[in-house]
Amino acid sequence: MTMNAYDINNKDWLNFTKQRPIQLSTFIRNTGTVDMTAVTSTTLVQDFINEFEQWINSHQHIKYHGLNTFPIKDVILGTTHAMDDLHWKYKNNIAVYEGEYKYHDRLTNGDIKKIKSANELIEGEHVIISYPSCITTDFHSDFPQLLKVAEQKNISIHIDGAWFGCCRNFELDVSNPVIKSVFVSMSKGFGMGGNRIGVRWTRKRQNGPVTIMNEHDYVNRSDCVLGLHRIKEYGADYLWNTYKDIYSKVCKDWNLKESNAFHVAKTQDNKLVGIRTPLRFLIDGKVDVRGLDRSLNKYESKEFKK
Repeated sequence: MTMNAYDINNKDWLNFTKQRPIQLSTFIRNTGTVDMTAVTSTTLVQDFINEFEQWINSHQHIKYHGLNTFPIKDVILGTTHAMDDLHWKYKNNIAVYEGEYKYHDRLTNGDIKKIKSANELIEGEHVIISYPSCITTDFHSDFPQLLKVAEQKNISIHIDGAWFGCCRNFELDVSNPVIKSVFVSMSKGFGMGGNRIGVRWTRKRQNGPVTIMNEHDYVNRSDCVLGLHRIKEYGADYLWNTYKDIYSKVCKDWNLKESNAFHVAKTQDNKLVGIRTPLRFLIDGKVDVRGLDRSLNKYESKEFKK
């Protein structure tokens, strides 16, 4: 496979399986400039939570309204950490929409309730939904109905905000009391998938691994420092403010439709396709094989053969 030039006729540059978030050389260089002496600061964890929340609220292309209605704030090791907590706590009483993040299947060996409509839910279930949606890159058509059914059937909703940092044209009021938790990480917005750090908001103390980690100060302090450094260096809406025109060019060059997630476009029949490799080539002059279908490891390959 020849990939030493920007080739808009080569579909191998696109990813039709696992759409990986963007990584950039500037993020990699930024990691090397972090002063880790702050890990000893007695206020580090609270500083990180405060700055992270301010970063969330500073975004203009995407908004969560009502986070101030959640009094409990905990550091998490990526959004998967919050999902681990929910699966541990509620076990077989969780439902997700079809097409949601495959991590739910991994945790349950595929034994998890999947729904197409909120009308399939029963009393007292717990729904984890990515919002902005990893299915659509923005809104889910059934979300308004989900809120109504949750109110009627004592169902709790938990918002997986993993895609918050890389999305646009989206806003959500999370103040509805049926929404019991919201969790966001920095992985998608700042290329920090290997440095898992974020914040979970809950309405009340939720006994479980995340709470124990925070109450006993087992927080990953080094990644708190790195997260603070990223926020100060790049601020909010970095990807769209800086590279929107390049994103549009890639979509046009490959005859794709724009989505609302930076690392993803849509085919003409609305299937999601990863565009990390052409984006990285135009931004950094680098062929990023991590963004190709052939980059799947043996576990990922097994998933996509199903």
